[in-house]
Amino acid sequence: MLRRVPLRLAVPLRRTALGALLQQQIHTAGKGVPFAEFMDQAMRHPEHGYFTTKAKVIGSDADFITAPELLPEFGWCVGRWLAEAAVKVFNGDPHGWDGEAFDGPGGEVSLVEFGPGTGRLMAQLLMFLKYEVGVHCLAKIHLRMIEVSPVMIAQQKEMLRPFLPHLGSIQWRGDVHAGFESLSDAAPTFIVSNEYFDVLPVHILNCRGGGVWHEQVVSCTKPATAACPSSNPDPTFFLRENAAPAGADLTDLMLARKDAGEAGDRMELCPQAVRDMNLMASRIEKTGGMVLALDYGKDVPSENTLQGMWRQETCSPLLNPGEIDISWHVDFDLLRQHVQRVAPSLAFTSAHTQQEFLARMGFEQFVALRRRQAEADGAPLPSHLERRYELLMDPHQMGGHHRAVALCSKELYPPPGFGRVV
Repeated sequence: MLRRVPLRLAVPLRRTALGALLQQQIHTAGKGVPFAEFMDQAMRHPEHGYFTTKAKVIGSDADFITAPELLPEFGWCVGRWLAEAAVKVFNGDPHGWDGEAFDGPGGEVSLVEFGPGTGRLMAQLLMFLKYEVGVHCLAKIHLRMIEVSPVMIAQQKEMLRPFLPHLGSIQWRGDVHAGFESLSDAAPTFIVSNEYFDVLPVHILNCRGGGVWHEQVVSCTKPATAACPSSNPDPTFFLRENAAPAGADLTDLMLARKDAGEAGDRMELCPQAVRDMNLMASRIEKTGGMVLALDYGKDVPSENTLQGMWRQETCSPLLNPGEIDISWHVDFDLLRQHVQRVAPSLAFTSAHTQQEFLARMGFEQFVALRRRQAEADGAPLPSHLERRYELLMDPHQMGGHHRAVALCSKELYPPPGFGRVV
């Protein structure tokens, strides 16, 4: 998501329905809840969650904006990645782009997007395939959108409406297992995601030294009662350290991370990110295909990256549960280590910057074409579009902070976008 210069706009503290619910739960239980549980409810609670109920969360007039919302050329690059990946899977390693995708035996493919947002990325991807490969290829695509939010699903269906008559099939599924089980194992699977992993619930651990890690839990002020009306009715949430050491279910995830750990070290761990990437890897190992994931993160441990976002401004992730976006930076190397354990036949690329990936997939050529079209119409490309181009490619902005990784069989390595520059 886009990190803009703060608007110097204070986040108004307010009593949210989910905040009151969490306050009562914590008070009744008499103990704090792991931050991952707090984050999961804040983002995905079926009645009060940020993604599940908020009408608009992505866009220039919302809390954050993603790359596909800035320029369609971003999605065209992902569409080109898919077309070239299909060429590799069906016909071997192509020598550059030749447009002959989906023409192998049968040509059927399974396409899965995790966390499709507004649906704009998939619409851009399909638009590229329609015009650069041919509308015939859409009939060979069996698309599954992995989405839990009814609000988002409605937006995605509207965005993809022009393509529905042409696709081989399309379904929305709320979890990974259901999405994969609805697809044929005979067709290769291509998986894409953009800013999916960085909003999965994350645990926070602090090291006391000697390899002993304690989890951070969320506590809050007591709710007002008839017996104690002076208690604060507006819940204030804060982090504190759990007295008991973290269990093996968390510490085992660390693998080679930081050896035993030193006093004062901090770690952000996301078991669901590991599980979901392992499921993707198992699917690719079973059916063939490739994975492309774009997200905020690096090939290093995530230590202190959690943040809230409200109206394009960073804030505490503990504010106004259900109304603040919460995200963290993904540790791609940790995901890679786990994939190598469950799917040793696959290759997991290093994390390339978004600028590197887009350059290799022809982003600058796409933008140059648009500039020439604008000049042919008697006007330069509008300045706001030039600024968006810079934002996506500048190594000091999204071009450098946003990363791309891919997963494929070792025989097909490197995947498109992770080798030579076109």
